[in-house]
Amino acid sequence: MDPKDFVSINLQYFQNIITISAALLLLVPTFLEKIFKTHHWRYSAYIAIGGFIVAVLGSVGAQVGLSYITSGYFSAQPSNLEIGKNIAMICQYIMWGGFVIGIIALAIFIFRNIFRE
Repeated sequence: MDPKDFVSINLQYFQNIITISAALLLLVPTFLEKIFKTHHWRYSAYIAIGGFIVAVLGSVGAQVGLSYITSGYFSAQPSNLEIGKNIAMICQYIMWGGFVIGIIALAIFIFRNIFRE
């Protein structure tokens, strides 16, 4: 695969994660305010919001890492490739950790409020 295509595909992937996380960041306060009048396990909603914020920040960091990779391909500094790969990999793990925690916490909040006693 051409390096330009690799970076382009990954940038689109990270932008999609940002879009999904931002949409869910708007959805959680809607659940808190409009849908569920009495909130059970409110802290799980706060954890979900934090997880999605971490996912957005991790995705932005991964995009920064990809920009280092791109600058390494077009310059005579091969160290930028390694720095970019490390930044992108670490930030991708952070992004997925935040996203998974956010989804799990949101699911717990929704199920707890739908099936409340």
